[in-house]
Parts: sequence; C-alpha cells; structure tokens
Amino acid sequence: MLDYDKSRERWREVKPIITEAQAATSSIAESDIRIARLVGAANAAKSGGPAQVEAFAAAAALEQLDIARLTAGQEEMLEAARAARSDLQDSDHRLDSLAVAVQSVIDGGPDMRTELIKAVGALTPFDVARANSDQLQTITRAKSEAAQFALNELILEASGLSLASASAEQHQRLVDLAAVVTGHGGVSEPTPEQNAALNLSQEAGAALARSNRRLATMSATIDAVRAGGPSAMGDEVLKSFDAVTVFDRSRMTDEQRKDYSDLEDAREVTITTAERALTRAVPLFVTAVGPGPNQAALDEFRKALRGDGFNLVDMREASAVHLMLNVGELEERDNIFGNTTVKTARIDIGLRGEWTIADEDLLTSNSEGVGRGRDAAEEALQKSIDELTDAIRNVVTGD
Repeated sequence: MLDYDKSRERWREVKPIITEAQAATSSIAESDIRIARLVGAANAAKSGGPAQVEAFAAAAALEQLDIARLTAGQEEMLEAARAARSDLQDSDHRLDSLAVAVQSVIDGGPDMRTELIKAVGALTPFDVARANSDQLQTITRAKSEAAQFALNELILEASGLSLASASAEQHQRLVDLAAVVTGHGGVSEPTPEQNAALNLSQEAGAALARSNRRLATMSATIDAVRAGGPSAMGDEVLKSFDAVTVFDRSRMTDEQRKDYSDLEDAREVTITTAERALTRAVPLFVTAVGPGPNQAALDEFRKALRGDGFNLVDMREASAVHLMLNVGELEERDNIFGNTTVKTARIDIGLRGEWTIADEDLLTSNSEGVGRGRDAAEEALQKSIDELTDAIRNVVTGD
C-alpha cells in the first residue's frame, strides 16, 4: 500500500475521534459562556434594579453540563437565580391580578372591590419598579379607587364598633383598611365620620402593637428559662405570664401557644420554689459522692425518682433542687453456719437536698440497707435507695 493510501486510511480512523473532540471543546466553550453569564448577572443583581434581576433570573437557564461543572459558590448563585425567577413570577401574578380586579370593578362588579383592595395591598415596590407604562396607569387608578373603597369599608367596619369587645381579626381589619387609605392618597379634609373611623383604626393598631410586645416578652422570658433554668425564673416569669390577655391568646401562632404552655409550667415551678414547696414538677439535679458504689447508687436513685414522676434535669443550673447522695462503702461478708455460707451486705447512704435558687436546705436523711443471700449487695443498695426515695416523697407538698 502506498504511503498516500495509508494516510487516507488513518484519517478515516481518527476523523470521528477528532470530530467528537471538536464538538466537546465547543460544548465546553458554550458552557463557559453560560456560567460566566450567570456569575456576571449575579454580581449585577446585587445592586441593580428590576432589569438586572430579570437578567439574573434568565441566567438560571443552564444545561446539565453547566450544572455539573459549577463550583460551590456558583451553585449558590444558581439557587439565588432560581429564587429570583420565582420572585418575578410572583410579581407578574400580582400585577396581573391587579389588572383583573380593576377591569372587574370597571365592568360593574361591586363584589370585586374587596379583591381590588387586596390586590393593591399585595403590591410591592419591586412590582411598581418593573411595571410598564400600561401597568403603571393601572396601578395609579387602582390605588385611587382602592383608597376610596377602603375608606368606605373602614367607615362601615368602625360604625358602632367597640374595641373592648372586638376580636383580633376586627382590629387587624381596621388597621389594614386604614393602611390602604393612608398609603394611597389619604383624606385631605376628612369628615367627622371619616375622622372617627381613622382614629379608631389607630387605636386598633396601638392595641395590636401592645399585644405584640406582650407576646414578644412572653417568648423572650421562656427562652431565658429554657437556657438558664430556675435561676432565670422569678418575678419576670410571673409578670410575663400574668400580662398575657385573652386577646393575646386569641391571636397566638402555634409556636407562641407552645411558649405560653411552657411559661405556664415555669410559673407553677416559680411559685412552688418561691414558697419552698416541693412538687414533682420542680426540676431536680442528682449527684453522688463518697467511697462506695457511687454510680450504681446514682443510677438506682434517678430511676426511682423518675418512676415516681419527679422531674430530673441534667445540669445544676437548670435545677431548683440539688439532691446529693453520700454513698458509704459497701460491706460484704460471708457468714458460715456449719456447712452453710450466707452472704450479707450492708451500706449506709446519706442524702442532702438544697434549693439551688436560694442555697437553703430542703432535707437531710440517712438510710441503712441490709441484704442477705446471693444478691445481698444489690438488695442492700436497693433497700437504702427505697428508703431515701420515701424521704423525698414525704416532703412533697401536693402536685
């Protein structure tokens, strides 16, 4: 075969490989462009307006090859771009809903007035900033009409209404309507009727603000109790709990209801500890010292207390009472009677309890446990622990 023929043969063999490599190189180059567009759009969107945000959202349209090649930082940019795309879709929906509501009112649909007020209230500064000229005209008209509708609704809602008996929803309704009125033109020269309605909405807003402060104080107080235990309890727990009103409770979130329930428990513990009255709800911290089997005694005592319904905690700082065991040495003996050997065991355990929030003694007690037989040591320890558990039960003052 001539060299020329050999060359043509080799070209036929390598041409598919070269073509594939060229295609891969082109794909990588195109991927680099799309990734660079994402990075550039992300940087521009940090301080840009709606146009930059829209460019950033568009840059989220990456292919699988691009996504596989992203760095960790670029992956975060992609997630942010997708979020921007979702925000734009939400903005489009708000602007479209506003246009529908305006047209429905124009067509004579009085039932759409409430929807118009809602649509205007839902608008964000971002929506307005990206609106086109037609949408801006719609927004202007919608705000003017919504303000008038809201004022009429506010007067109806306020007529004959006493805030003392009004629900949280009624309070919020007054505030929301007034916000539409004052936020979209207001009333230059209000009539006495209009002025009374606006004043009532301000009172409703003040009542909601006071409620918000009480609920925030409630949550902050229980957070402090959870972090610091009874050392954080005291007058603040009582004041915070007692300050919460029926009105506040009617507007609590699920999380706030949990805070309120926990604060109620903390209040009970606060009262009982202030009165130095031990109940099973009072948090106990138990430790053991001494030359004897400390851990075994500690484990059995904790088990017995938990089984009796006492509230044990893992840190002294979280306790109201510190129970301290002083475990003596376990004395074991083999007693021989003829051909019979009987094992006996004896242990002395002392108990001291003190109120950690005041360093005052709760009780002191001593117990002697004696056991016989194959499990003499376990029996002696259990009898001693049972006696100390009874001592704790005897100072409980009702639950």
